[in-house]
Amino acid sequence: MTDDPQDFETTALHDRIRRLRIAGGAVLFAERLTAALWRPFAWSLFFSGLWMLQIPAIGGQAGEIAVLLIFAGGLATFLYKDARSFRFPSAHEIDRRLETGSALAHRPLSAGLSDRLANPEKHETRALWEKRRAALYQALYQITLPRLRAFLAQKDPYALRMAALMLFIFGLAMAGPDAGRRIWNGLTPASFAASKDIRHNGLLIQITPPDYTGLAQIVPDSAAHDIPDIPAGSRLKILVQGGFGTPILSAGDARYRFTPGDKGAYALDIPIPENANSLKLSQSFIPRGTWSYTVRPDTPPEMTLTGEPETLENGQIRFPLSFRDDYGVRTLRMHMALDKTAQEATNAPRGQEMAQERSILSPPGELFETAPVYDLTAHPWAGFPVIFRLEADDHAGQSTSLPPLHMSLPERNFTHPVARQIIAVRKSLFRSPEASYEQAYLVLLKALSAPAAFENDPVTYLALRVAMARMTYNKPSIEISESLAALLWDTALRIEDGGLTLAARKLRDAQNALEQALQDPNLSAAEKSRLMNNLRQAMAEYLMAMQMELRKQIAREGGMPPSSIPPEMLAHMLNPDMLANFLDQMEAQLLSGDKQSAQDLLSKLQRLTDMMTPSSNAGSMPEDMQMMMKGVSALQELIDKQKALLAQTRKQADLIDKLDGLGMGYGERLPPDKQVFEEWGLEDMPPAPTTPSLSPQGEREAETVGKIPFINTKPNETEQEALRLVLGRLMLEADEKLNEIPEELGLAELEMRASARKLGENRPDLSVPHQGQAIAYLEKSQEQLARQFADRMQQMTGMAFGMGGLGTDPLGRPYGGRDGPNGLAGGSRVKIPDEAQKSRAQEILRLLRRRASELNRPEEELEYYRRLLRQF
Repeated sequence: MTDDPQDFETTALHDRIRRLRIAGGAVLFAERLTAALWRPFAWSLFFSGLWMLQIPAIGGQAGEIAVLLIFAGGLATFLYKDARSFRFPSAHEIDRRLETGSALAHRPLSAGLSDRLANPEKHETRALWEKRRAALYQALYQITLPRLRAFLAQKDPYALRMAALMLFIFGLAMAGPDAGRRIWNGLTPASFAASKDIRHNGLLIQITPPDYTGLAQIVPDSAAHDIPDIPAGSRLKILVQGGFGTPILSAGDARYRFTPGDKGAYALDIPIPENANSLKLSQSFIPRGTWSYTVRPDTPPEMTLTGEPETLENGQIRFPLSFRDDYGVRTLRMHMALDKTAQEATNAPRGQEMAQERSILSPPGELFETAPVYDLTAHPWAGFPVIFRLEADDHAGQSTSLPPLHMSLPERNFTHPVARQIIAVRKSLFRSPEASYEQAYLVLLKALSAPAAFENDPVTYLALRVAMARMTYNKPSIEISESLAALLWDTALRIEDGGLTLAARKLRDAQNALEQALQDPNLSAAEKSRLMNNLRQAMAEYLMAMQMELRKQIAREGGMPPSSIPPEMLAHMLNPDMLANFLDQMEAQLLSGDKQSAQDLLSKLQRLTDMMTPSSNAGSMPEDMQMMMKGVSALQELIDKQKALLAQTRKQADLIDKLDGLGMGYGERLPPDKQVFEEWGLEDMPPAPTTPSLSPQGEREAETVGKIPFINTKPNETEQEALRLVLGRLMLEADEKLNEIPEELGLAELEMRASARKLGENRPDLSVPHQGQAIAYLEKSQEQLARQFADRMQQMTGMAFGMGGLGTDPLGRPYGGRDGPNGLAGGSRVKIPDEAQKSRAQEILRLLRRRASELNRPEEELEYYRRLLRQF
């Protein structure tokens, strides 16, 4: 019985049957596909879970390969047995599945619809056919969509497929976004990986340059990578994960065997071989990687004497030097010995050779100029020929030296009479240390009998008394003479310069003690704090003595009395707060264990104290600083004279107000007695009201106000013009030496001009405001010049702490510029963190380095850490 295309009553039924056949075919296809692939699929889920959990990596490279072989063999077996039995469902099979799924009898779909009427002309046959067709259609309306059959429970009675699914889900949760990479690594273990990334191959290579280079760690990106410019002295660290046998690294003719570690890891940590150009890593005769590299040698330092050694005013020696090294010069050593080849050396007193070492820490790769100062005036060989040898060392221990310098060791020239007497006694002790002290005792007794000669200083008095007591109660000997010589030297210095040299020596000793302590790896925190406290105390004493000496020097060179020097001039030159911050930074670096940074700061402090010596700038002050100093002094004198003129002008203005208040005109009710004018401060009779000195404008003002100008202010006008001319010459000199004229000086000149004009018009009352304004401008200009002088003195003395010359970032790198009100360095948009933020940044940097060396992290995360570390 087939459907008749002309039978429109069954069209909907046939459409429904067609849709059911399509759906039934899909169900039957899914069942057969599941039956054919469920075991390969469950097998793949199980091994994917293992790879995501990195369980095969426990066995190393061999374990990964074994697991991959098991997976491939099982998958091939299941596909061969199950997949080849798969076939697509036929139309008859789809109909039968619809019939059995709907529990229909007599196969109405697979057989009934295909039946045909054999004799359609017979009436009985056709009636029977129609009855049969109606029953068939009624049965076809009962066909429903078949459901998927649950047959896996029969094929997998132990539910191993569920265990594989749970393992896969757990591995996916543990691996997260790194799941795909872990599965791929399991499918392509190290021996067969097409990728050349070293971490995929279970390798990690790190090349760490020496700390003094300041260079970042080198981490090659692939197993066949060129590594250029490795600094000499770097260390090579290689980690190998897994594999059979102990890895061996070949570098030229040398062989290095790895050290076994935990969980199948091997490690090697050696200095980079400098006599080879390639590294070859093998494990059980299987190549694991090859790297070609070049080592950049550490060149010896260069040192040049840029000028002749200079003897300063107080007898110190300054050596102008320049240094250059690829990673910076570390230390400078000075050695002094008596020049025995000179004839004068035969009369030299007994003495010992001297050696001093100080940190330089020049910037890497740059020409660094400095002028270390040595004070050897206390040595017994002062005034005799000596030989200086200067030698510089870099961080790698390489050294360079200058040719020996033959010169006479300078003596200090004492000007104070008492100090000269004491030094003469000291020299006699060196010449004859075992001779009688009687003559020396008499000289000291004479000095002690006139304490006013050394300003009744109790310290000096007691020092002389102690020296005399030693001479009295001790037999002459070399040891006693040497101790007396040291005591007398300190006493003479105190008398001569008020203790500046002693303070400088104490500061230098504190610096040397701290520098030597930095070389001790077992230095305790308490000892560090003690040494820093000694340095702070010595620096405070030196600053006090330095301020007193600078005040004297400025007064001497600028022609100013010490009492007239503006306090802000010294306050800006030597800022204790900024110096305290600098020492705090040094102590923080020292206590945190960063000895390199602390030594760097100590070296800077040493250079600063060398540059701060007052005598080092004597006679060599730049023209602009001389102009500033002269300008401050000249402005002070100008201000004093202008104030005197202002006082006189105010007195004249008050006198006019008194006369005008009495209503007295010239020659009317005013008594002709000259005594009245003398009481008012006038010696002669005033000129007539019609004096020709008045301008027409002055006459009109006088008539308007109703005052009679009887006081002659011409002398004041002349004096005002003279002061204005002095100011004009000062402005021209400022323009020549400073390349600019302070704005306030120009405004003061205009006010003086207006004041002179009013004085010429006999109007002292109108001149007073202009004079007052001129004085204000002059004082402001004086303050500005004093500040400029202080800033320049900061540069000359090296005390530019406020200018950021010694500031550093969290990684120890210097930055310049004056800190602004928002904490930003001048000329910079970057805010430099404080110490707490700096420590936090260093902690983050250490954390990044540790995480970058952990191989079990995702590749994307490791690459991210590596990009961050490249910046440092």
